Amino acid sequence: MPRHSASSSASLVQRRQQFRMERRFAICKTSVRVIYSALDRHVDDWQSYINLARSVMSSIDEQFFMAMTNKTEEQIWIVNGLQKLAYYRPDEIGLRDIADWAIRQWLIICEREPSNVDALQDRSGLAGMGNNWLFRAQPSIAAIERDEESTSSLKDADEPASGSASPVPSSVDGEEDEADETTEPEADGMAAKRASVFAQGRLCSRHYVEARGLLLPATEFYEKAVDVASSEDSDNGPSGGLLALAAEAFMSLGNVSFDDAARRYFSHALEYLQLAQEVQGYELPAHLKEYVHRFLSPVSTLVDRMNIDLQNLQMA
Repeated sequence: MPRHSASSSASLVQRRQQFRMERRFAICKTSVRVIYSALDRHVDDWQSYINLARSVMSSIDEQFFMAMTNKTEEQIWIVNGLQKLAYYRPDEIGLRDIADWAIRQWLIICEREPSNVDALQDRSGLAGMGNNWLFRAQPSIAAIERDEESTSSLKDADEPASGSASPVPSSVDGEEDEADETTEPEADGMAAKRASVFAQGRLCSRHYVEARGLLLPATEFYEKAVDVASSEDSDNGPSGGLLALAAEAFMSLGNVSFDDAARRYFSHALEYLQLAQEVQGYELPAHLKEYVHRFLSPVSTLVDRMNIDLQNLQMA
């Protein structure tokens, strides 16, 4: 009798603990639902939801919710919601503590379920490891774009306006300078060579190095997600959205890489875009449609095209 009573008491305590845990988990989901709603409405006071997100993080860590193997779908949904808040302003560094927490949770899910496409990058709007690294690269990419715009503006300012008078040649003691014997094709070749040297040197600058370091793991996780979704164990294959995101990650990496590596990355991106076009019911975004229309060709000629002019493969 006493043994039966002790067993019943332990069972009751366990049920109460389970009930409290489920209730806290429900509160966390309600909080994250509020965050999703605010971000979808593009509210101006999005920063007011940061403390709510941190409260959710604390509850999840304290209650070991991520150890619950029967709630993977809900875990992915929660982590993605907080990650969206962390990178709500994509051109900025982001909320590092929330972003780092999110990537730790993705790793937990990936280690527990290595074939989980949702944790790598999902087929229905959830985001994972690939997005986290892609988000992290955005401030560096934005800085590169600002630098390039600044360089272009300075170059335009240095060039004489159309129709303006040519500079007067300098002379010494009344003697005219010797005529420049450089032909126009030679001058163009020298200018192109100088531009190439400048571009290669720029790839060694801080923002380019940072962008490559962040985009490389993004492409690796996206590639793994595509491979998992393409495996025999997958029912439907990779989604068009997943393929398009993978392509954009490879295109971004190509834009900040040296020529030989860039060709490989652009080629990989175009292969993914071609596959995305074949997904029934999926339509590529407008800028990717234009990219495919201009450059997608049989694989045998694709690399030749990229050898001719890498600059034409810059993402819109």
